[in-house]
Amino acid sequence: LKREDLTPVRSYKIRGAFNFFRKALAAGNNAALFVCASAGNHAQGFAFVCRHFGKKGVVFMPVTTPQQKIDKTRLFGGDFVEIRLVGDFFDDCYRAAFEFAESGGAHMVPPFDHKDIIEGQATVAYEIADQMPGARMPDIVMLPVGGGGLAAGVTHY
Repeated sequence: LKREDLTPVRSYKIRGAFNFFRKALAAGNNAALFVCASAGNHAQGFAFVCRHFGKKGVVFMPVTTPQQKIDKTRLFGGDFVEIRLVGDFFDDCYRAAFEFAESGGAHMVPPFDHKDIIEGQATVAYEIADQMPGARMPDIVMLPVGGGGLAAGVTHY
């Protein structure tokens, strides 16, 4: 059992967001503003990472997002993050975030379908392997699958 609920944002999603920011900043991308679309967990990881790196961010979330997810995103991002509620579905807010980024407003941080996000999620597999006794590998690995970023990262590792 890999307890990702023990991370600061209670989800593995912080791993992808952190790796994305780390690589973007190391490559000299000093965008003044970052943006993401999420219904919750990616938003929380993104917000935490914005605050950690001292970067401003805009989070596009569906209007149907539970208040608890909105509140936690605000808590993790503090003054570094602005939340915009758009549309009823994830696809609506993703489109709005993408258009915002394309208009020159920000650097887009995808929720799952980017090599740097996937590489960050792969650290789950690294930790599983590191924590197995005697370099033994697990017989079975069960993963949640939404967008596929975690599965892509774990199987790539």
